[in-house]
Amino acid sequence: MSTPALIGVAALRGRYTARSIQLGEDPEVLVPLLRRIWTDTFGRDTDAMAAALLARNWWSLSVNPKPRRWHRQPPVAGLGYPSVTENNTIRQGSLRENLDGFDEWMYLLRPDQRLLLV
Repeated sequence: MSTPALIGVAALRGRYTARSIQLGEDPEVLVPLLRRIWTDTFGRDTDAMAAALLARNWWSLSVNPKPRRWHRQPPVAGLGYPSVTENNTIRQGSLRENLDGFDEWMYLLRPDQRLLLV
């Protein structure tokens, strides 16, 4: 089931920088998808993947997104569908803080260790 989520990069001392995924997924679905995107699209270059994910908010992620007539923005090849909302802000915070909103999951890359934290 699709749920709002955040995806981004973990930093020192429990800090993070993230973008939203409007139609995120539970870890059972999104973790294998992220692994496939990391391998197929970015050739296991975690830094490049992190930069691409932080470039915009996302409607949903997909390895092979197809153009949709109803979607106002074209898909990003190998990554997914950009969000069409006006709110295109980067979220920064601490894992110790309460997240305001309806986000159910947070997926954070650790490029220095090639890890994904959920």
